[in-house]
Amino acid sequence: MKIPFKRRIPAQFKLFDDRETKYKMLLGGYGVGKTFWLWMETLRLSYENKDVPGGILSPSLPEFKRDFLPMALEHIQLYLPNAKYYSAGRYGIHFRFPWTKAPIFVFSAERAIKGPNLGWGVINEMSLMPKEVVFQFFARMRNPDAKVPQRCLGGTPEDDYGLVE
Repeated sequence: MKIPFKRRIPAQFKLFDDRETKYKMLLGGYGVGKTFWLWMETLRLSYENKDVPGGILSPSLPEFKRDFLPMALEHIQLYLPNAKYYSAGRYGIHFRFPWTKAPIFVFSAERAIKGPNLGWGVINEMSLMPKEVVFQFFARMRNPDAKVPQRCLGGTPEDDYGLVE
């Protein structure tokens, strides 16, 4: 899969190329590229974990639609013409990519996280959601078929969860 990823900061290089670390986190201020890094991780993890469902967690659906979705849809339009975004349906809000049969589910911290066993996941703006929701999302990541079962988190430096250690 060849999709351009212009890494703007050294942390993006280091994190994106890391296939071994189970929990990866990019913390920074506005404009650092956290959301774009998470999108690129979504593409990579869906490709490397072929046919294993993954998930995207946002603080709220309005936040997802304001922050994550426009960038993802623009990228799909430019580079992934066969990828699809579904705003409703049998699986709820999700993405589908041509290289995998598994959906990439979108979850919100506004509701309890139930449903599929995921193999991997990304969390956008983790510091804006309750600690319990983040750990609920982690608990869904139990699909044994995942070859790269990574959890990628992006947010601002406020870390009330003790995850930075």
